Amino acid sequence: MAATTKDSEARFAEQVRLAPFIFVGRVLESGASTVREIAPQPGLAVVLVEDVYRAPAGLGVLEDKRVTLLLDRKRAAKNGTRALFYATSWMYSGGIALVEVGREAVPRDAKAMLE
Repeated sequence: MAATTKDSEARFAEQVRLAPFIFVGRVLESGASTVREIAPQPGLAVVLVEDVYRAPAGLGVLEDKRVTLLLDRKRAAKNGTRALFYATSWMYSGGIALVEVGREAVPRDAKAMLE
């Protein structure tokens, strides 16, 4: 059991290290898209960005914006789901589309955890 926990912690640390986007968000609509070039389909979600801990500076302020998130195939997300998301870029075209690389329950103090 200890090896599994250690492996999980190592994967989590790698996700944090590599993810250009780390944010707390709430799923507004499963199967939907905010980007015209990406058709609504299962596996997508429109997510309201609540707090940003890491994002490329050139994108401006992302708080209170809706993004399209291609969800991890192994993990669905129902409307209303709130999580700490780790993501990479997918498309910027009339909106922002990201690819989820990890997701965690929102910790009480996410900012301190990420420092």
